[in-house]
Amino acid sequence: GGDGGPSAWSVADGAFVCSPGSGFAVTKETFEDVQLHVEWKTPQDDLYGWGNSGVFVGGVYEIQILDSSAIVPSRSPFKPANYADGQAGAVYGQSPCLVNPCRAPGEWQSFDIIFHPPRYDGARLVDPGDVTVLFNCVLVQDAWKLEGPTHWCRRAKTEPSSYVPSQPIRLQDHGHP
Repeated sequence: GGDGGPSAWSVADGAFVCSPGSGFAVTKETFEDVQLHVEWKTPQDDLYGWGNSGVFVGGVYEIQILDSSAIVPSRSPFKPANYADGQAGAVYGQSPCLVNPCRAPGEWQSFDIIFHPPRYDGARLVDPGDVTVLFNCVLVQDAWKLEGPTHWCRRAKTEPSSYVPSQPIRLQDHGHP
């Protein structure tokens, strides 16, 4: 879990399932440059949340997980269309997907993420780092130069150089299975 102990997420039918409210699932190991394959699916009956979650690489950079299979028009008065840089496969708060290859809720999806963290020389940013994402084998992020950590409702920007490039991979608990 996020506190260094075991994750409270469950395993059901061979899948690692978020237990809403239990916190992030976090790897024990840390990674710098990483190539990561993630398979995921959103629930078919998540009326309010679209299976909202994310894969965090480099500790603070989120690749969004969300049911983005039918973003316009909204499927329900309770689910208005989500913003472009919050769709599945987006670098959250920074870069919308080049295309939308999202499948329907309940179907397996995949991300292949190639991540290079920012590099600093003391306090000077030498390289902002970048991320490439293939979503269901379709290129949706092409060496996107990172603008800064993921924030909600705030554009990312480079922050102070206390960043440590070797970070665990985190799977987000956003209150949805």
